[in-house]
Amino acid sequence: MSWTPPGGTTVGYRIYFGTASRQYRQPIGSGEYTNATAFTVKDLVPGVTYYFAVTATDGVTESEYSNEAFKTIPP
Repeated sequence: MSWTPPGGTTVGYRIYFGTASRQYRQPIGSGEYTNATAFTVKDLVPGVTYYFAVTATDGVTESEYSNEAFKTIPP
């Protein structure tokens, strides 16, 4: 998944995922991911489809979700 955050000063990113489209859990991290080009989400269940989105934060405000990506974890 590739995404360009909105303009402005970005401090970091938050990664969201869940098992239904646009129904995400709490974000992974609090916006500290600033230089990562890849991130691994662990302990996903085989056979389940997961949906992912990213937001950018400047430490105070948070952007809208990125376009959604999804992946069914192979058995």
